[in-house]
Amino acid sequence: MANRLGLKARLWRERLSYTVNPPRPLCDVCGEPLGRLGRADLHESIVPRRVAMGWPKEQRGLIYVAYNCHLLHRKCHKQAHADPDLMVAIQVCRYGFTPLKVWVDTLPFRVPYNWWHRGLDERTARLMVERRAPWAWLERHDVSMYGRQGGKW
Repeated sequence: MANRLGLKARLWRERLSYTVNPPRPLCDVCGEPLGRLGRADLHESIVPRRVAMGWPKEQRGLIYVAYNCHLLHRKCHKQAHADPDLMVAIQVCRYGFTPLKVWVDTLPFRVPYNWWHRGLDERTARLMVERRAPWAWLERHDVSMYGRQGGKW
């Protein structure tokens, strides 16, 4: 669990939104600012934790990487499970198709959610995120009121 908690803290720092004061990450499901680090949920989207539980114990931590994880409100967590395509699309937009595919291909076990076979390329992901989760798109593209330019997207 320490690996998971450390990742959660790192994502909290990396995904700060400077459009809210004080700066906080936004929930990937509803787009509202998250309250406190301890109250945010970590959601694994490409390889869910339930899948990794079937792996040997020493390999279960391989899913706790930024590519696979979202910060959410606890109340939004069920909605994230109900819409896995959107969750993966957010990660494709955030990190790019190729890095995600390389990460998945390096895992020692087959990944059950083959999003690349379902036509979820960068263009499709971008359109889905712009339409259904615009806050996730704006998180990286807007210059905020604090003058900080967004990141990788």
